Formats: sequence, structure tokens, C-alpha cells
Amino acid sequence: MSQVQLKSVSELMAQRNKISAEIFSIEKNITDGNTVMLLEESLNLLHRVGEGLLERHYHESGRAFTVYVSRIRGVKNIRLSEYNYSDDYVPHIIVKVTSPSGYLLPAEINLEGKLYPVKFIESRNFKESLDY
Repeated sequence: MSQVQLKSVSELMAQRNKISAEIFSIEKNITDGNTVMLLEESLNLLHRVGEGLLERHYHESGRAFTVYVSRIRGVKNIRLSEYNYSDDYVPHIIVKVTSPSGYLLPAEINLEGKLYPVKFIESRNFKESLDY
């Protein structure tokens, strides 16, 4: 008799995010695999699930960051800038790149009907060599 493998809620949420990213990419004719991965990882980051989620936050001048280690080539991690104390603050996705290929992502992404600007920062280990 085989045993049934039960999945945790976070595992199911991560699966749902992967499927949601794939459906959105089909509906919007997004063919770039890295953009689809960015959507999936950003949804995981938003819901705080998935294998790449780090359980720490970075606090820097009033901003809090949740970090997700990315599988995208040329990207070290992505971060969600969650809040700031000013009224005109817009939450955004921060992509930490390690090579020029990390910049080949869209300027904004749609997560659950809300547009998030994508901002890029370079890692200390950034290399100019092309890796794509």
C-alpha cells in the first residue's frame, strides 16, 4: 500500500505561483523564460514561500527588504521593497544583478493586478563578461 505525500501550504502556494506565472505569460504572449521566472519568484516573494526565500530582512534607511535567491542567470537575488514612511512611496522589485544578462528583464511586472517597477542594483561580484 502506497503512502500519500501531503504537501505543506507553502509548497502548494509556490506551485500555484508557478502556474499563475505560466498562465499570465500565455495570456500576455510573454515568451522570455527569464521574465516568467521573475514573475514566479516575485509572486513567491510576495507570498513569502518557495525554496529561494531567505528568512531575513534588510533594513536600510527606512526600507525593509525580503530576499529571494533567484534561479535567473545573471541575477543573484530579488527583493521586495515593502514600505517606506512617505505618502508617495511606491513598492517595487529590486533585482540584484551579477552580470549584464541580469539586466535583460522588464522595467515593470504585474503581480496580482498591481504594477511593480523593477529597479536594478549591481552586486559587489558584478562581472562585465557576458554569460548568455
